[in-house]
Amino acid sequence: MSGWDAYITALEAYPDVAKAAIHGFPDGGLWATSAGFNVAEAKILCDRLGNPGAFAGQKVVAGGVGYMALNCNTDQVVGKQGPNNIVAVKSGKALIVCQGTEGMNAGSTLDAAFKMAADLSSKGF
Repeated sequence: MSGWDAYITALEAYPDVAKAAIHGFPDGGLWATSAGFNVAEAKILCDRLGNPGAFAGQKVVAGGVGYMALNCNTDQVVGKQGPNNIVAVKSGKALIVCQGTEGMNAGSTLDAAFKMAADLSSKGF
């Protein structure tokens, strides 16, 4: 267990986060993730946050699942597929990806990711 696993546990403690992952930004390298949550597309999410216009009209893909892009800009990527949602935000050096499932509020999933980004930024990440 790495020290980063504690951050995943903290994200999963939010009632509207089912799974989470933290990757390096902008390289997308994996730092920690929930069991069974493989965001192989992390580098693409980093690129999307860096240049959202280049991805206009494209689905948000995370964990092999395509989500309808709802709000994608340089601060956040938000997608929805049926009852599930995906959010990705960045801190200075980290990409935080959170997934919400049926019955979870997407806005609260996004809020949890932003709070983690702020915490990591305050620690130099």
